[in-house]
Amino acid sequence: PTSKQSQFAKFYMRKGAAPGMITAAPGKGPNSGLHPLKGGRKWQPGSKLFEPGGGLVSTVPDYYRFTQMLLNGGELDGQRILSRKTIDWMTINHLKGDQDMMSLQKLGGYGEVAKEGQGFGLGFSVVVDPAQTKQISSAGSYAWGGAASTIFWNDPAEELTVIFFTQFMYRDDFLLPLRPQLGSLVYACLNGESDPLRTHMKPWHTRSKL
Repeated sequence: PTSKQSQFAKFYMRKGAAPGMITAAPGKGPNSGLHPLKGGRKWQPGSKLFEPGGGLVSTVPDYYRFTQMLLNGGELDGQRILSRKTIDWMTINHLKGDQDMMSLQKLGGYGEVAKEGQGFGLGFSVVVDPAQTKQISSAGSYAWGGAASTIFWNDPAEELTVIFFTQFMYRDDFLLPLRPQLGSLVYACLNGESDPLRTHMKPWHTRSKL
């Protein structure tokens, strides 16, 4: 509603960079600063947005409740939202032949989580082989990201949900690899009982043999 338009956060991008989700022009330098991204009328009353892969808006607390519901196996505050089996089905690798996302990069297009060792489920990337991802993680973790460099992942093995919100559009993942950097910070803080067999560090296709 119009009364809540002021709650929308402003988006920013690097000065001198060209807007684009696949590659961005390098700009004048790595420290050339930021400037506000113009636009933002697409969520005003009466506007139409033809974008099947985006366009939803939320608050940070509500998005956290959503990711916690997924981590809980479809339940939140004692209410069943989705069945446990639905969550299980959505968060396994559905790529033919157990391929990973990197093997599909030859088709072109933008892939914020298109890396080796990561497959894709129904709405999420899925870690199938932590060693191949080259970043600390657990097999079975699932994730996705947003256009403004936002990050989310759930790690059921660690009973962990992570959300990271920024307002930075058209980030170059080679210059600023936020996901592995954030993962290193988060997992460095974990303690408690260890997994001596490294069960959750092994690829999905070998875990059934343990």
